[in-house]
Order: sequence, then structure tokens, then C-alpha cells
Amino acid sequence: RQAKPSPAFKSDCVLSSFSQRVSAMLVVLALLITLVGLPLHGALQGLSRISDAEALSDGAAILRTAGRSCLFGPNGREPPLTDIAEDFWMLALNESGLDADSISLYGCSVPKMPVHILQRAQALSHEKVHNFNFQGSYMWEYYRQVLPPSVWRALTEGDPGWNATVGNKGQTAARNWVVEFAKANFSDRDLLKITDVDYSWKHLGPYDVSEPGKFHNTREADLITGDAEKGKRYHEYLLAIDE
Repeated sequence: RQAKPSPAFKSDCVLSSFSQRVSAMLVVLALLITLVGLPLHGALQGLSRISDAEALSDGAAILRTAGRSCLFGPNGREPPLTDIAEDFWMLALNESGLDADSISLYGCSVPKMPVHILQRAQALSHEKVHNFNFQGSYMWEYYRQVLPPSVWRALTEGDPGWNATVGNKGQTAARNWVVEFAKANFSDRDLLKITDVDYSWKHLGPYDVSEPGKFHNTREADLITGDAEKGKRYHEYLLAIDE
């Protein structure tokens, strides 16, 4: 009479059969990855390239060898994005001793700060004396909102952002928010320094140190220095820092 298989033997057979099915599934999965993986990888790389190109603006190709130009430096745009960003980038290049032609596409497409500026910042006192602190321009955004577009264009044509009479709502909203936030929350322990106020400006409180012509206003650098050709005086003014 034929002996019945033991329960342990049955269990081993079930596990063996299950293992064989899992192994077969893994083999099929590996084949699918092999067949589909390379095209999928290429597609993902393509998406990555598109994303990078969009992030670097202008819709150009990623590789400089494919005709992609830099945003800064001697291989950069003409005219530059902003004069002050271009000046700082060139100072950083000169301090580094690097060759502009050897810098990567990414390296020549992001702003740079020269080391001596960073060292000056590090040498400052880092003791916190204000709860809130805002320093920057506001009147540019204010007048862009209140002036008729034709007047705005006549006054600002050629300046960075002059043609953004519609749009750029993020920056406009952010500057408006700063002023409203200051009115509601700033105290004498805080600092508000608007660098481009005119004589129509009314101080918002003891925290407001804004004064016409007192601080560096890089947007008006050509008028302040009288250097309409944007020569040496103009660029020296751009690189100066309020003490």
C-alpha cells in the first residue's frame, strides 16, 4: 500500500511551488524592466532636461555647446539681466581666478557674490536687535500700480522691470504686504528702511528710518551719480553698501 505523504512533506511542496511561481514572476518583471526601462529612463531624462531648461529661462538648450548662452559673465546675455547682478558676478569671477569659459552652464546662469562682500557680512555684529526688519524698495511698485500705463512707460522705459505694467503680481503683492504688515505689527524694536522714498513719503512710525536720498537706491543709480552712460561712477555706486 502506498504511503501517504506527511504534513511536513505537503508543506514543503506547497512552499516549493509558491517559490517557483514567485521566481517566475520576478523573471517576467525583470524582462519587463529590461524592455521598458531604457525608453522610460530616456523619457525621464527628457523631462529633466525640459525642467532644467525652463528653470534657467529663455527656453534654450541645456548644453552650452548646443548653443545655450549664460545669463551672467562675458558669455552672458546682452544686455544683462540686471547691472548690479552682473557686476557682482564679474567681481566673484575675478576673485576666484577661474576662466569664464570653463564654468558650467549652471555656474554661469546663477547669481554670485564676491568673497569680500561675504566676509564683510560675516564681520558684522550678529546680535539680534530687531524683531522685524525690512530694507528695500517700495515706491517703484507703488507708482507702477497708481500711474497710468502710458505715464509709467514714459518715466521708466529701459529700467529693469519697466515693461511689467501688467503682471509681476507676486512682487507687487509682497511689497504691499510688507507695508501693511509694518503698520499693523512693527514697534520701536523693529526696522523699516525703504530705499527709494520721495518727499511725499509719510513716516509710518518710530521704526521707519526711510529718508529721501539717504540710502543706496540702485534703480536710480544713473540719475543719482549723473552717469547716464553707466560708466565707472555708476558701477561703483551699484557695488557700495549702506553701513
